[in-house]
Amino acid sequence: MRWPVDKWENWYDAQPFGKKTSYGYHDGSDLNLKSGGDSDLGQPIYAIADGEVTSVHSHIGKPTFGNHVHIRHDGTFGSVYCHYAHCDFIPLKIGDRVKEGQKVATLGKTGTDFAHLHWAIKVEPTGVDGIAKTLDDLKKWIDPIKFVKENMANDQTTIQITKADFERLRTGSESYDKTVIYLEIPTTDPTLTPFERVQDVVAGLKSRATDLTKQVAYWETEAKNREEQVGRLKDELLRNEELRNELVIKLTKSLEIANAFEARLKAFQEQVDGMGRKIGELNQTISELKSGSISHNQILWAIKLIVQKIKEWFKRK
Repeated sequence: MRWPVDKWENWYDAQPFGKKTSYGYHDGSDLNLKSGGDSDLGQPIYAIADGEVTSVHSHIGKPTFGNHVHIRHDGTFGSVYCHYAHCDFIPLKIGDRVKEGQKVATLGKTGTDFAHLHWAIKVEPTGVDGIAKTLDDLKKWIDPIKFVKENMANDQTTIQITKADFERLRTGSESYDKTVIYLEIPTTDPTLTPFERVQDVVAGLKSRATDLTKQVAYWETEAKNREEQVGRLKDELLRNEELRNELVIKLTKSLEIANAFEARLKAFQEQVDGMGRKIGELNQTISELKSGSISHNQILWAIKLIVQKIKEWFKRK
């Protein structure tokens, strides 16, 4: 068992259990930090022992309990109901199981003018908003500070264990503390960090690891697809290279044909030039015939020569 707040020595009881009030009797203790004012506003409130949430309730007006919660604790002391009132925030719902030392609320000033924790212990149910109007009513409550002191003393009963068990417990405790610190779980005291909180953090890390694994698988698939695309591009480049080589060969052959054709044209031009000269000679002969300056035999000889030259020209062609 433990106190509902951190560093008990820094707190004081502003209105003790059983004090006479305007409505009857105070059924709990009003806890405030010794630093005064509202310096305790937002301070964490803890479960004094393992238990179960039996009610979570809120009031708007004043004076009321404001935001308040009841937690039932069962143990060698029987069954009691721990009541925290005037809370700022309560992250619980009915039926939740809590562990000793688990944060169950933050200290506030709902339903009252000054920040403080109204803390009460009931030995029997009194309803969500029950108060002690008479001394008989007050019997349904007990002094919370006295109750915790007595049960903390009972928790400290000396027991005998072997050295091996002691070392195992000590090593396990240190490992747990190191785990809490390594996981960067916000806490003022690793030994008071609920195991469920560690589970939540580890579950979050596992979820993140799963997401990263999925992302790795996705990018591996993408890399494989890119590799296949690169392979196809390489094949296409090789085919283009083959086509380029074929074109080079064809162009080379075309140049050879063009050169051969050019040589033939040159030879043909030479033949045409020779033919022109022969025609000139023939025209000269015809002119002489017309002038009568050559004999009949010379004319026959000239005609034969012309026919022979024409035949030779056509043979060469």
